[in-house]
Formats: sequence, structure tokens, C-alpha cells
Amino acid sequence: MKKLTYFTLFLLCLSGEIFSQTTTFKKNEYPLGKIMLSDFKKIDVSNVIIGKDSAYYYNTSTGKNQTNSFSDINYFRVPEGNHVNAGVGIGALTSVVIVLTAVSKVSSNPNLQFKDNAIETSMIFIAAGAGLGGLLGAITPRWKTYYFGNQKTGSLRLLPKLNISPNSFGLGINCSISSAKVVK
Repeated sequence: MKKLTYFTLFLLCLSGEIFSQTTTFKKNEYPLGKIMLSDFKKIDVSNVIIGKDSAYYYNTSTGKNQTNSFSDINYFRVPEGNHVNAGVGIGALTSVVIVLTAVSKVSSNPNLQFKDNAIETSMIFIAAGAGLGGLLGAITPRWKTYYFGNQKTGSLRLLPKLNISPNSFGLGINCSISSAKVVK
């Protein structure tokens, strides 16, 4: 029953995550971004201005100002922050695993001994791993994606349904696919 509860909670969380794919713009001007057109051509852009029904931008590959209507754009991505927190976590976790592996090897070998400063050295190693991970995360941009409501996008909704009776139980999933709304 515990596994079923976790599975149901997972499906509920997944359903909300999929619904959150269509959002509204936080602002109308962006210094950098990437645009995926409906024909799946990706364009690196700068100086993007979001209008009422179209996007105006400078195409960095052609060197020209361009305009596309929302119906011609599949999605628009902008850098929004970085991955410093994830980098610190991954760096610290990796360092902890390395330290625990080393402790395991030393403990299992009768010919090896711990030095007096083994704990301090381990803590410094973990802090260095977290710092290195934080630096790598700081230089890695996090991208925010805005989807447009044309024929190529849509949303998926999963609704779990639990059936319990005295002799059996069942789990059904209602799945519906619909078009996304136009971002304005």
C-alpha cells in the first residue's frame, strides 16, 4: 500500500509539472535568447522584444533584425539564473561518496591506518568538492522556456483514479492531450 501511495503522489506531481509548461512572459524585453521556429529551426537571438502577436529580435547568425508572428514560433528560451545550488549539492555529494569509499578501503585493510588529521582532511576535501561544483554551476546558465500555442505544442494531463474494494484494488490513469494556449 505504501508503494501505491508513493506512485499516486508521483503521478499527481507529474500532472502538475506537465501543466506548468505554458506560462506568461515576465517582461517584454530580453537581452539574449533562443527561438525554435515551427519548422524546428533554432535561432540564437539578442535584443528580443515581445509584442502583442509577434516577436522582434536580432538574429545573431545572419546579423539582421527579424520579426516572427507567434504562430511561426514553437518556443522561446531565455537564460534566467544559474545552477549554483545544484552544483554545490552534486560536488558535495560526490566528495562524500569518495571519502566514504576511502574510509571503507582503509577500514577493511589491516595494513592501513588513519592519520590523526583524517577527519579534517575529509572535511576540507568535501568543502573543496562543493566549492568546485558551485563554480561549475555558477557558469552554467538555467534556461526558462516559454511555449507558444501553435499546432506543434500541447499539454498532457494524467489523472490517477484509485479503485479499492474488500477483495481487490486497481489504479486507472485518465490521459488527455490538448493544445496549448497562446502566450501573451
